[in-house]
Amino acid sequence: MLKNLVVIISLCLFLGGLSVNAQVVTGPPVAKNNNLPDLVVTEILYDSVPDKIRVRVMNQGSGPSSICHLALMSLVGQDASLGTKRVWSMEIPALQSGKGFSNTIVISPLTQSNGPWKAVVDRSNKVKESNESNNQLTYQLSIGGSVITPLPDLQITRAVLIDATNGEVSVEVTNSGAVLATASKLRLIVWEMQKFEKEIAKEAFVNVPSIGPAKKINVKIKAGVPIISTKFSLYIDIGEQVPEKNENNNRYEGEAGKS
Repeated sequence: MLKNLVVIISLCLFLGGLSVNAQVVTGPPVAKNNNLPDLVVTEILYDSVPDKIRVRVMNQGSGPSSICHLALMSLVGQDASLGTKRVWSMEIPALQSGKGFSNTIVISPLTQSNGPWKAVVDRSNKVKESNESNNQLTYQLSIGGSVITPLPDLQITRAVLIDATNGEVSVEVTNSGAVLATASKLRLIVWEMQKFEKEIAKEAFVNVPSIGPAKKINVKIKAGVPIISTKFSLYIDIGEQVPEKNENNNRYEGEAGKS
């Protein structure tokens, strides 16, 4: 009887040991450094011309990646007037760990305003990565949660009277907006002395070429009459050819020196 009891106790201890050992053996393995790449889209940027978008990619993993492709997609919807092309492709070279790559994609016939835009790196899932769920980025401008169309913003940031006798002014025009400002027209008004905003002595116009986002250019405009002991006014985009995010900052007032 005692002998049988010893056998039963030994058997229970043996089976209990098997149960504990089975838990350890069949549990999840401890994660180790897999030396795999991890490709992410870090930025979608508007280029200086309206039909180009720059995309930046980085390998933030611990191993090198192989050559793959990136897809840039417009999420504008099905607008028949914009044509049918919605996806563009770009080759991404092999990237060592911590290295990045950027290039521009021509999106014609669409423009930057036809967003939002989504970029997906390794679009065909050819690169084995440590994280396969972070390969895309969507870009859209928003204010208070509402999506807005990016617009240029033209301003006259500086004006210098370079020839008072002939009424010639050098004008610095800046586009502080996020996208290209197309060509516009600049107006110069020379006022009669002591009649500011009441009587015009001369009016002149000059064409201003397109200006990229956050860029500036200088143009010269000549009235052909003296700007001495009087004031002059400048107005950019006088014909309202350019839709802007701020239409109330296009005017500039200048005052000539004394004769």
